[in-house]
Amino acid sequence: MDLVERYIAAVKFWLPTASKDDIAAELAEDIRCEIEEAERQKGRKLSEDEVSDLLKARGAPMVVASRYLPQRSLIGPEIMPVYLLVLKIVAAISLLPLVIFCITALFTAPETIASHLFIAPAGSLLTSFAVVTIIFAIIERKGIIPAKSQSWNPKSLPSVRPSGRIKRSESVGDITGCLVLLWLFFAGYLSRSEYWGYGGHIVLSPEWVPFWQAMLALALVETALSAINLFQPVWTAPKIFLRMMIDLGKAAAFYWLLQSHPLRSLEVPANASAIDAAKLVQYIDRLSSYAGLLMGLVAVIVVVTALWRLFRAARQHTVVKTLAGK
Repeated sequence: MDLVERYIAAVKFWLPTASKDDIAAELAEDIRCEIEEAERQKGRKLSEDEVSDLLKARGAPMVVASRYLPQRSLIGPEIMPVYLLVLKIVAAISLLPLVIFCITALFTAPETIASHLFIAPAGSLLTSFAVVTIIFAIIERKGIIPAKSQSWNPKSLPSVRPSGRIKRSESVGDITGCLVLLWLFFAGYLSRSEYWGYGGHIVLSPEWVPFWQAMLALALVETALSAINLFQPVWTAPKIFLRMMIDLGKAAAFYWLLQSHPLRSLEVPANASAIDAAKLVQYIDRLSSYAGLLMGLVAVIVVVTALWRLFRAARQHTVVKTLAGK
């Protein structure tokens, strides 16, 4: 059933996020029934070439996905999935400068954020939408993509990567990061609240050392989880819950540190600007006033990510069972 799994994964790529798993399960059941009917008629299992012919008769993945999308007139159903994907990419690129501006302004001039939040991106988004729509309208009229979809081959579909699979590179990165943190702490770089060097002097809040002690404890738990993931690289409910608790613990530790106004004083060398040093202390203090908002946002992202991992793992399990005919 590898070819069928690859076909369904290719169809899912072009479907709306909210309904792709339901449609994939329905499509998997439909294909399984069709294969079983063909095997009953032939009295044997279908070969890979026969399954490929069956899938090819259904149509290219993008064409099949288009049948589940609302019909439009300007942009035809066969290229609608590509059109929507390109719109999302262009919108993200158009909004990237605004995101960078807001992050920068948060620490420098937060009063300017409101004046740019809605007006600035409107023109860019409208222009991008118009350009992309015109290009795809031309493609629709010329029939470029539909013509190419006639010669597709199911055997050329990419292999399926399970949606709940954990990249081993991520686990290795987590373990490496923990080892670096251990070295920095026990080498004395993170286990004191005052630093001297190059003619300067930095005094941090008393919470600085306990913060890194808490982060080190969380990193050790994270390392244990990453070591397990190296040998069992699939998300399960217990792993997802533990990952969520680790990330929430980090967010809580950062909130505790930020609200303590971590940078207490900064003395710079004689040849440096004392005004710039004072501004840096002010910026860190300003960041402290947003500690609750920033870490609250991080906590929401952590919880939503965990729920999404649970949802994808459950859906992947459902589709696999359907393909297996269980």
